Amino acid sequence: MLLIGMGEVGKNILSSLQDNEIILIDEVLHEGFETIIVKPGKEGQYKHEQYDQIDLTESDLERFRDQRKYFVVSGGSDISGASLKLLEALGGENTSVIYIKPEKDSLTNIQVMQERLTYGVLQESARSGMLKEIILFDNNHIASFSGKVSIKNYYPTINNHITYAINALIFCEENSQVFGKKRDYEELNRIVTLGRVHENQEVLFFPLRNEKKETQYPLSKTYCYLVVADQLEDVELLSSVKQEISTINLGNIDEVNFGIYETPSNTEYKMVIIETSLVQE
Repeated sequence: MLLIGMGEVGKNILSSLQDNEIILIDEVLHEGFETIIVKPGKEGQYKHEQYDQIDLTESDLERFRDQRKYFVVSGGSDISGASLKLLEALGGENTSVIYIKPEKDSLTNIQVMQERLTYGVLQESARSGMLKEIILFDNNHIASFSGKVSIKNYYPTINNHITYAINALIFCEENSQVFGKKRDYEELNRIVTLGRVHENQEVLFFPLRNEKKETQYPLSKTYCYLVVADQLEDVELLSSVKQEISTINLGNIDEVNFGIYETPSNTEYKMVIIETSLVQE
């Protein structure tokens, strides 16, 4: 698994993700990209002195084409406009783009136009199959349920939600479930968001629309329950999971799957993955 972060936001999001090779794109150069290759050190810790800073050209990046990748970018980043060029060099068909939608009131007029363009192009690229998928997060939406936080802790709080969800997503992709079904990647539903399940409710990280005029677009959901080892001994676990999912999904959902995983963490995490083909505004 290769994780790629573009700009300051990508760097901040990936800084807490361990045990994977990471490429941080700091600057787009005329003939390539100023990058930092980060590999786990002792006990999975990353240190600045372990960073190997080099410049990669597009041809250098082609060696990653067949590798499974997650690519993190914010539309508010000054270099987000180069995302498509970079993804073409890396091989987008094996890449999940994690797109973080910024607060528009923090952007200049030029940045607003750039964000709108990047946001639209990446979604259409996913729909066409050029990307494996695009996973959407929205800073404003996450802030709305994060409670009162100081200015200093505003972005760290939002980033914590995002990194925790990405960690869970990667864990479920790389590990086998104890019970249930792994996520199926839909051929058409490549526009995705994540959320956590709390008290029989979904708390989504992006306000996903699924209706356009009178048309209901296909919608699929996968629930990933990451539970600690002791919980797997609970004879009521399976029935409680099924009951919770059935309580949430009273609406018109085309497909619902779930998987139960044993997590090495001491904390359980319940995640939902929602997929549609409708381009988001």
